[in-house]
Parts: sequence; C-alpha cells; structure tokens
Amino acid sequence: MQKDFHYCLIKVLTQKSGFSPEDAQIIAYASQYTDDAVEYLPLRIKNLPDLDFKKRVDGEYFDPICTAHRGIEYITGIFKDVQRKVYISFHFLPSLKYEGAGRYNYCCVPDGSLARLLIQQASDKINTVKKEKRTRKLIQLGIALHTYADNWSHQRFSGRRSARDNDVERIHIFKGNDFEPLPFFDQLKLNILPDVGHAETFNLPDLSHLRWKYEHDESGFEYVRDNMTIFLEAAFAIFKVLCGANKQSDNWKSLVNKIKECFSIPSDSIKRKFQKYTELFPEITFNYSEDDWRNQALKGESFDWINFEKEDYKAQTYKFNGDMKWFYFHMAAYDQRLFAIKNIREDLL
Repeated sequence: MQKDFHYCLIKVLTQKSGFSPEDAQIIAYASQYTDDAVEYLPLRIKNLPDLDFKKRVDGEYFDPICTAHRGIEYITGIFKDVQRKVYISFHFLPSLKYEGAGRYNYCCVPDGSLARLLIQQASDKINTVKKEKRTRKLIQLGIALHTYADNWSHQRFSGRRSARDNDVERIHIFKGNDFEPLPFFDQLKLNILPDVGHAETFNLPDLSHLRWKYEHDESGFEYVRDNMTIFLEAAFAIFKVLCGANKQSDNWKSLVNKIKECFSIPSDSIKRKFQKYTELFPEITFNYSEDDWRNQALKGESFDWINFEKEDYKAQTYKFNGDMKWFYFHMAAYDQRLFAIKNIREDLL
C-alpha cells in the first residue's frame, strides 16, 4: 500500500471512528512514516532530551530504527538482518508465532494474528493514559496499523529471500475487458530482482485500483487479485478496531462508497489520490511531509537521510527542537521490532 492508504485513508478512519483531528493526524502520520523512516545510524543530538530509552541512547547519540524498505529493497534487502529487522518486522509480518519446532510459514496472511496482537496492545486503554503516554500510544498504534494493513496487500509474499515465497512469473494486468501480459522486457527486468518481498511484482500489490494476476513459479498456481476488494477488506477491519478502541458504533456504510471512489482512481499518482480524498472528505485536513516530525524534533543542516553515507551521519550534529514525536516513533518501532523477532523463526529457513 502507498501513502493514499497508509496516510489518507488512516486519517479518515481514525477521525470517523472518534479520534480527535489532532490524534488522528498523529496516528496517520506514524502509519505513513513507517514507509519513510530511512534513518539507520546513530545521530549526534545536542541537549538530547531525557528519554526512558537507555538502550538506544549513548551520551549525545540517539540510535533510530529504520522501518522503511524504500531505497534498500533491491540492494541490502538480500541480507538476513535487514529482512528480519525491516521487512518482516514492519511490512511482511507472518501470521503465527513460531512454536520452536518444524517448518515455519513466513508469508503474510490478511488479518494475521501477530499483527492483530500489535493492534490490540496499542489500542488497549488508549483513552485512559496520560497525555505524554497517550502520544506514544497513538504512535505505536499508527505503526501497528501500517503492518496490519500490509498483511492484506502483501498476502502470500514474505519478507525473507525465498523463491518458494516470492518468485513470480507471467504477470497480467486487467485493461479494458481482459488481462494483458506485462511487456516481455518489463517482466524480464523484474525477474532479475532478488526474491525478497514483492520485488518481482514491483508496486503492483500496492495500487488500490489494480486488477491483475500472476503465476507463482514455485507452485505453478495462478493467483488473480482485485486490489480494490483486498483494500476494502483491510479498511473495514481497521475501522472496526478503531471504533472498538473508542467504543463508537460502526458507521461503515456511510463511508464505503466514498472510499471505493478514492480507491478506484486509475492512476498511481499520489497527488491525484490526495486530491480525491480532499474532495470527498472536505471536513478532514490532509497534510503530510516526511520531514515534519524531523523538523519539529531536531534542528540540523540536512534530513536527506535516504542519501546519507556512513560518513554523513558522523559529520552531522543536530539540536533538540522541543518536540518528542520523532523520538517516540523510533522508541515504538524498536519495541515492535523486538516483538516481531521474538515471535518468528529467526534463521529465516
């Protein structure tokens, strides 16, 4: 899924389920930032705030948690440490806890039990905690919602490198009245990519309007996917969770047609999809930039972390700018990563 789901739709669902606009923004921002948090080495931060997070702080240094596979998926994604800590922990969480013996299924399943447990832990008593802890809880919920939603769009794929899980052949996309094969050279380029996540399908599982089919080379079985149906199922499941957290009645019928219209835009233009959400939900403000929480938390010369080399991290010094949400995001991400690694089979076999 992309920003239109992880941010825009989550903002709609949180606000319509009873969260205030301010709290809905925090949840939706954390949900989307899970795809944008590329920072992965310790950052030197002067006047670092007092954090109940000593395992990740050393003197003036704060060690953030990389949750984004944007920019790493075709290179460092081949390493098991990245597969465990980034792909599996945040985007391809398996359904079941590993019981310590036998073969283990790493593939995503809609409404996976581990992702559902993350949601329950984050939403439990969310309206009874004090303000500071509530902000942390909202951010924890946003990250968990991202992972929970990805269970639907990434179904049948896993976060490990595995031909059995992720090798894809003979992609066809529905156009007009029939399925058309992906052009030969496009399919060839995708086949060269490592069998990690849905790399061999590029972004096809994440486009809300798409109907497509593919053959899983390991099994030879052909899967037909209607992304809109899958995304609607995910949205409904998330909305029920959020309504339950606020003890609100479920008014899904008043939302579903507008959400379908947002999903149906035949384009992968995020700008167009943002515009559609703004048009159909004028009572909700949609405002996201991946630098917002960074700028609120830190003062520094550059936040272009996706292009940083190791030397760039060492050369930069930041100052605390007064806002804690960026720090809380990484603290919550660290906890979720520990949860994921604790519950899977770590050798990825």
